[in-house]
Amino acid sequence: RVNLLWLIAFFIISAFLGGSTIGLLIAVIADSIEETGPLNPIIVLPMINVSGFYISIKSITWPLFILSFISMPRFIYQGVMSLEFSNPGDYINNCRVNMPCINDLSQICNVLLPPSKSQICDPGQRFDFYQKTVWENFVISIGLLIGWRLLSFFVFYMRFREHHIRYGYDQELFA
Repeated sequence: RVNLLWLIAFFIISAFLGGSTIGLLIAVIADSIEETGPLNPIIVLPMINVSGFYISIKSITWPLFILSFISMPRFIYQGVMSLEFSNPGDYINNCRVNMPCINDLSQICNVLLPPSKSQICDPGQRFDFYQKTVWENFVISIGLLIGWRLLSFFVFYMRFREHHIRYGYDQELFA
């Protein structure tokens, strides 16, 4: 089934490739293995916080909103949610809310809303993502994966390249 293949693709990106990419970046930045422990939450937790899982993307402040564009978990989460709720008609047609019962206000009844008021159950409005399609989130995730890998390679190259040392005329060396 197509939905299962998309889900497997997002799982492979997030679990295997995404995690190793961030781990590679942390390993290149750190001078020793003891520094990788504190660097991991400094890099990973802001990405998770701006992914839209805890807080809606449209309600965060503008510096965090800018950070969310380089957050791979944001687009993976949006893709999986778009995949899961790809048919909003089922949720709209079966929209039920808990409200006080008409005959006995002390009890709570589960009421099926009429179609005119059932838009509150639309997952597209509830999650309110900018990128709505699964394919768009998948391509952005792959692009971020490649970008983070290139950044890791660039940091590695800049830190460990060979430096040419130019010796001036030193009388002690050439005496």
